[in-house]
Amino acid sequence: MSLICLEGASAVGKTSTSNEIAKRTNTYIIPEVNLLFVRPKVESKTWYLERQIERWQIAQEKLKTYNTVILDGDIFQPLSYNWCYDFNLFNQSLEFIARFYRNEIKEGRIRFPDKYFYLYTDPENLKYRKENDITRKRGNIHLYLIMYN
Repeated sequence: MSLICLEGASAVGKTSTSNEIAKRTNTYIIPEVNLLFVRPKVESKTWYLERQIERWQIAQEKLKTYNTVILDGDIFQPLSYNWCYDFNLFNQSLEFIARFYRNEIKEGRIRFPDKYFYLYTDPENLKYRKENDITRKRGNIHLYLIMYN
């Protein structure tokens, strides 16, 4: 049994790739936080981080009955995402996020997936996919495009 993570920019194809794999194998997909949970109107500073831990816990439970579980997006995404943008996006410092994850790892509530796959496509393709995807907003895609420049 394997827990894998698909990571990459919004609109790169993580969900589509996950769905194709699941069609052909005994695989369960854990959606990203914003698709799996309803955001509260007022969220605590750790709300999003705690949902990543819940995603991990769901994955562990599903590994009991599925050969493969795919995390559609990394559970450590808040750390890497904020790091890329100098921790100015969500008012959470490196130390705050690192302390949160360090504690969760220490307490055994989270670990790294067995494998990571990073998906990539060029910026023009990302823009095209965003403009032509009526199913999702993809509000942060501009941040990924900044990284490519």
